[in-house]
Amino acid sequence: MKKTMFAGLAGIALVMGATACGGDDGGTPKSEADIRAALTKAIKEGQDFDDDTVTCLVDAAFATFNDADMQAVLKGKDPSEDAQSKYIDAAMNCGITG
Repeated sequence: MKKTMFAGLAGIALVMGATACGGDDGGTPKSEADIRAALTKAIKEGQDFDDDTVTCLVDAAFATFNDADMQAVLKGKDPSEDAQSKYIDAAMNCGITG
């Protein structure tokens, strides 16, 4: 299950790198609303999650990523190992299995 969750997190990072929009530094979203919208779009791409699950996963990202981790994800990079582990634990509470 942990491997599946990390694969999902890596997918988010890849999509975020390709779809980020709205900032002054080459397209990285700045406001929380923009970041939430970008994460929501990224999670929904290629996944069959219901809206409640997507919201839960976005909330998990905000609860577990510090600013540096969030910026890394938004730029298509991996967050820290600690953040990855915390995100996976939080995402499991969203009903993700695999």
